[in-house]
Amino acid sequence: MKKILLLFTTLAFAAGLQAQSLTIFFEGQALNPSDTVTITDQLPDDGFFELVAYAQVKNNTERAVEVMAQRVPISELDSTSTYFCWTACYPPETDMSSEPMRIEAYEMTPDGVFSAHYEPQQQEGVSIYKYVFFIEYEPDDNASVIVKYNATRSPSSVNDIQQLFSLGEAYPNPATDVVFIDYQLPISYTSASVKVFNLLGQPVLEQQIIGLSGKLELSVAELREGIYLYALQVNNQTVSTRKLVKRN
Repeated sequence: MKKILLLFTTLAFAAGLQAQSLTIFFEGQALNPSDTVTITDQLPDDGFFELVAYAQVKNNTERAVEVMAQRVPISELDSTSTYFCWTACYPPETDMSSEPMRIEAYEMTPDGVFSAHYEPQQQEGVSIYKYVFFIEYEPDDNASVIVKYNATRSPSSVNDIQQLFSLGEAYPNPATDVVFIDYQLPISYTSASVKVFNLLGQPVLEQQIIGLSGKLELSVAELREGIYLYALQVNNQTVSTRKLVKRN
């Protein structure tokens, strides 16, 4: 089963987007220039197989722009193959689109205009590529995304799932009134929350998470003094647990 992870590498999200002429969107989520998308799927026993990343590009300016697409290999497994489509599909040996895509002011490319295809050729492991979109004749005015293709022969395990999530240490800890918890979720999640348990395993507090990454503010003022566990629960499954100390 294919899994998709979106890794935000900066929390200065809104400010970064405002400064860009172009913004890349992946499955409806705006990306920062240094964001990484990881696509994981299990290799079949035989037959043709590829991992595909789809993206849209938005023009944030008040003028129409002509946008080129470029593929930059970062780490490639031997014998694998990749190609991309940007208005047209280009063969594996081509790293730059030959024609630009015109994007009107404040408009976004339709679904399917850009796709990045990776053919592992039965090779297990990770290959990494960077895809850059830039305004024609203005290469410094660009947006980019790093895509990690992970082809595996093993079914997804609990450890695999846990690696897709991040739950930081609560701070301050010990806490008296409020704690903050940094978190990161994959783009494919449907529901997530942080739940606090006493040492008997009884839930005493829960707060829903909205957004793929950020800082959760959790009020613990009503809890009694003592030791608790807090857990990240995603799609009704506990994926990470940490300790929290409450002081009066």
